[in-house]
Amino acid sequence: MAFKKVWTAEAPPAEWRETLINLVDYAGKEIYIAFRYEGKSAHQWYVDDLTIAKLTGKDAGVTAIVSPATGSNLTASEPVKIKVNNVGAEDLTNVAVEAETEDGQTVSGTIPSIEVNEEVEYTFLQTLDLSEIKNYTITARVVLPDDVDPLNNTCTQSVINYGNVAVMGNISSVSSCSMQFADDGGLQGNYDSRGGIQTITFYPADPGSRLRVQFTGFVSYPEIQSLTTNIPGDTLFVYEGNVPEPNKLLGILTGDLTGKLPEAFSSTTEEGSLTFVFIKRNGGMQADYNNTGWEADVLCYTPSLQDVGVIEILAPLQAGLVDAQVKARIKNYGTEILSFIPVAYQLNGHPEVVENYTGNLEPGAIAEFTFTQPVDLSVADDYTLRVYTGLPEDGDETNNEQVVSFFYREPVTLYGYRTYDLDETLNRTFVSFSSNKPSEVKMESNYKDENNAIHAGEYVNNRIYAYTAYSDASRTVPRNYIQLSGDWVEKSVQPTSEHPIDMTYDYSTGTMYAAVNSPEGALVKTVDLGTGMLTTVITLSDLYLYTLAADLSGKLYGVDSSGNFGWINQSTGTFTVIASTGIEVAYVQSMAFDHATGRLFWAMCNKRGENRLLELNPETGAILDYGSLGEDTEVTALYTPYMYVGTPEVHIRAVSGYVYAADGEVHITGYRAGASVRIYTVVGQLIYARQLVSGSLPVALQSGAYVVHVQSDGKIDTYKVLVK
Repeated sequence: MAFKKVWTAEAPPAEWRETLINLVDYAGKEIYIAFRYEGKSAHQWYVDDLTIAKLTGKDAGVTAIVSPATGSNLTASEPVKIKVNNVGAEDLTNVAVEAETEDGQTVSGTIPSIEVNEEVEYTFLQTLDLSEIKNYTITARVVLPDDVDPLNNTCTQSVINYGNVAVMGNISSVSSCSMQFADDGGLQGNYDSRGGIQTITFYPADPGSRLRVQFTGFVSYPEIQSLTTNIPGDTLFVYEGNVPEPNKLLGILTGDLTGKLPEAFSSTTEEGSLTFVFIKRNGGMQADYNNTGWEADVLCYTPSLQDVGVIEILAPLQAGLVDAQVKARIKNYGTEILSFIPVAYQLNGHPEVVENYTGNLEPGAIAEFTFTQPVDLSVADDYTLRVYTGLPEDGDETNNEQVVSFFYREPVTLYGYRTYDLDETLNRTFVSFSSNKPSEVKMESNYKDENNAIHAGEYVNNRIYAYTAYSDASRTVPRNYIQLSGDWVEKSVQPTSEHPIDMTYDYSTGTMYAAVNSPEGALVKTVDLGTGMLTTVITLSDLYLYTLAADLSGKLYGVDSSGNFGWINQSTGTFTVIASTGIEVAYVQSMAFDHATGRLFWAMCNKRGENRLLELNPETGAILDYGSLGEDTEVTALYTPYMYVGTPEVHIRAVSGYVYAADGEVHITGYRAGASVRIYTVVGQLIYARQLVSGSLPVALQSGAYVVHVQSDGKIDTYKVLVK
């Protein structure tokens, strides 16, 4: 049995609406009638009081407003075209129609005749002035005396004049030398979340010129990965020319590119065109997600005879490397063959390294270039690498260079409790990972408190204190206060009604703190380590905390539900914002200081369920992003093992050398060259950092107690010394 569609609703109304459907073509026949719904709310649509009756009387209605339509640079004289259908039982003559805007503009006319069941198009003789950049509401209607169904007389449509902005999805091609380019949400709104493919081609309006497009903003919904599927992010592909061919691909844009926007895309084809293809994935429920999209400037340029530039830095893209190769792609934007091209790089403002590309580079061609002189990126630092061309008669120097930034820090081994992983068999286990490679998560212990998960915990002097809870889709129920040894052996389990979201230990006062959220706000509580009982000491009204961490001086830090990083004044009971992280935090996470280095790490989870390891500068809130945590691993109870030293001259652990104080100096001896030395005050302030050049190093210090950390062969020795 084959069904034929005879009617569809433009959009389901929110209220009951009577609808007449013309079945005159089936008069005298036996037919089946079926209703089919397509959309995201298939469980919430209704049909009632269905009646099949003989058609009588006159009935006509506007079925569509064909033009004007949303677009760029609408004019002061836009034609208006509508579709009108005769769904009554009589032929009609001299049918009056009209259209109006909400600001009072009107057009009117008469359709000579419409036969029964006929749909006609009609263009009004008058036009509408839609030259102002705004959203217009246009209403068209049939004015028919004795109409048996006035409910279908009217059709309303929203028309947006975007001005000098090409909006993806509203136009397939445009010629211009000066306009803006945006996603289908325009310059203000998010793009439509429904899946699909949109394509637009730009042509230069000036003869002999070519197009260049510079993005000023780009944020799309990112890729979603799982063990069973991989849903690509919403992605914009940039092609040279007017056909999206793979060999003409200039770039791929996806995710949040804030702060790392690409250089301008320039066409080198004779016609000077560029084509953009936006693919919006349709991932079931995930299709509800979208983002702000993009803004770009479309400009024309006149090609030079000689014009070459770096279009991409291929390597290095990360630090921590010795003798790293520098590799880039260069492109001939000009109209002449180039055969000797100076190419240079500069690292952190140091003297530039200049070499030469000696092959033949055809107009529009791209080549890879590898420098013979490498760079040393093994020292902990922030790096900025510039790679650029230096053609003496380059006609356009704006496309000469590319810049990448990355950082390197000494690796720290972090531990925590994995509450969630894409591989559910790994859930509820203790794990470890390097701060420099958080994607490589190692399981340390499969300890489980029955079917409960640790939501908050802290390591203190070779012991772990934690609170567990049971969670399902609708609730979270506190379960137990547990104590484990440093190697994750259970020591005690006590039932509890408390549900902290993070914990931290203040070594300056010997106090364990826990953060608990309540209707009154975020509560900072002290923890009785023996019983797990909590006592409120600070109430932060109208605040919701997600993390809590104390440095060696006892200063408390946290991140609130708005993504603000700040510190907690224990005397005044206030939360002072240091900086906004810009992250929509959600679910469970944890923050902890590595007291050996004074660095603050955050196992972060956002509203999209993305888990990443970040490092925060306690003074400024500046963020270092080390990347994804495992296979989307959600971590609580983050910690680094730390043994508090309460008396001077105590050597905690040594692997190969020794540290001692004498004659106003601290002496580090017996370690290999390259060992990392850091010296702190007893309250955690870093005052000295250096790598050993030889096996011995004297450091002059003022009188006082100091903590010395020496990292060698992947292990850290800790000393406390007294300088006299």
